[in-house]
Amino acid sequence: MFIVKTDRDREKAMDPGSIGLQENLPNLQLYFLLGLVYVIITPILLPFVLVFFIFVFFIFSAVRRHVCN
Repeated sequence: MFIVKTDRDREKAMDPGSIGLQENLPNLQLYFLLGLVYVIITPILLPFVLVFFIFVFFIFSAVRRHVCN
């Protein structure tokens, strides 16, 4: 199955290893928490963000129109 030369290499090849839960769990918890927070906040903030960017677009286009002429 595996091309190995020694029994030690065979054991190493057959060992699945670990998932490193002590290193990965805090990152997963952070991503989960951020996901929960932004699922609630994003629909509330989205209209305000869109209005802000539309407002900024019109202001910059008006300023550019008056400054460049």
